[in-house]
This record gives sequence, structure tokens and C-alpha cells, in this order.
Amino acid sequence: MMSLNHEVASDEALQANTADLFEMVGSGAVKIEVNQTYSLADAAKSHQDLEG
Repeated sequence: MMSLNHEVASDEALQANTADLFEMVGSGAVKIEVNQTYSLADAAKSHQDLEG
């Protein structure tokens, strides 16, 4: 599992950075393109594709 915990000085800083990111996404400053969706029945396949 990937984590940024080793890159951020504290849990509080990680939470603040996360809040900032979600605020930017919500405002439209950062756009996230979703190019694939899966049904719940295909959850295992979605995880395999993410790993690939």
C-alpha cells in the first residue's frame, strides 16, 4: 500500500494537506479524470487493473 506518511512530518500535517487537496478538487482548480468505471460485481477486476 502506498502512503505519504514518511513524507509528512505529522498526522496533523497529513490531514491538513489532504483537506487542502479536497478543497482544490472541489473548487475545480485540480481536475481528476475518471476514464474507467466498474460495477460492484467487478470490484476484484478494478483492483487488478489499478495494480497493473
